Amino acid sequence: MTEKEIADFVIQVVVAIGTLGVVVVAIWGDWFRDRFAAPRLTVELAAPIGSFVPINPLPGIAVAQSRIAFYVHARVVNKRRWVTAKNCRVLLREIRERSADGQFRSIPLSVPLRYVWSPSEATGPVVDIPVDHYFDFGHIVHPPLPGPEHLFTPVLYSYSNNFRGFVSRGQCLRFVLRVQADNYTRDDPVVIEVEWNGIWSDDLDTMRQNLRVTMIVEAPLDEPERPIIEWRGSRRDFSGPPK
Repeated sequence: MTEKEIADFVIQVVVAIGTLGVVVVAIWGDWFRDRFAAPRLTVELAAPIGSFVPINPLPGIAVAQSRIAFYVHARVVNKRRWVTAKNCRVLLREIRERSADGQFRSIPLSVPLRYVWSPSEATGPVVDIPVDHYFDFGHIVHPPLPGPEHLFTPVLYSYSNNFRGFVSRGQCLRFVLRVQADNYTRDDPVVIEVEWNGIWSDDLDTMRQNLRVTMIVEAPLDEPERPIIEWRGSRRDFSGPPK
């Protein structure tokens, strides 16, 4: 084979590979972008769970007494730091309530509701995430307002009229979250269980026992669900963001 024939053969191989690449991208481009060129986002609970945060009244509004909140934070983590998640938001898509028989039953939501990024005073409803970003998962306010009962309240930008996601004494709810971004198309649910015995304490460690927050791995239908994290300690230590 002459040098010209070899050169022609190499050119034909390169052209064939290029043509095949164009076909593959045209057919499976979204799949490749999702697998190799999109952010990979997960949700983790800040550990250790909960911190006391003073609630400051709005300027010019008098209050009868000061209030404090026990805040629970979570964070969205981008496992692929070479690509930034654009306009990211965390949505509450479903609520499940534990009934007397121990089974969880869905509570309908009119529309998905959006969680508030931390710090709420300086962060808009969407953020870009190159590495990670915290959001306010929920809180318990003391003294309670309104009414006499301490409730765990998810921190959302708005609440539907039929919202039933407030966790009261002796209640256990599961919150199903989904992370969305302009360049992130996966729809993997994140399930966080909250169980509250209704007893407020000014001691931080006691509050962490009274309010139990657990991330749940959803198993196949023929297997029981199992908790993966109950934040008394942590696989990795993260300090929650300042409020």
